[in-house]
Amino acid sequence: MIVQEWKSIGTVRINISTSDNLATVIVDVIKEKTPGQRFDVGDAVIWNLCVHESCRGERYGRQMLADAELRARQHGAKTAYLEWDGRDSAKWVLDWYRRSGYEEAAFGENYELLKKEL
Repeated sequence: MIVQEWKSIGTVRINISTSDNLATVIVDVIKEKTPGQRFDVGDAVIWNLCVHESCRGERYGRQMLADAELRARQHGAKTAYLEWDGRDSAKWVLDWYRRSGYEEAAFGENYELLKKEL
């Protein structure tokens, strides 16, 4: 596992990937409220969770999501959010997020913001 962390104004960004780059995820942990920020201090935003097609069904996604949530908690996050956009993600991805404990926080046409208490 390769983990990189950056600190910027109000946020810690964590990039996690497998050593073979077959799976990756990015987590932003909000440490301080900044203008235009729609999430609160203590929230984590998980995005860009990608698993190479050849590895799907081998638990790479589950491993990436669990590691993202763990590292978010280690940085003080209490809640995790992620977005699903039906224009570029299949419906099974939304179903998988729900099975992973995420619940609807907001929705629109082909869009859902999902939330999970950590």
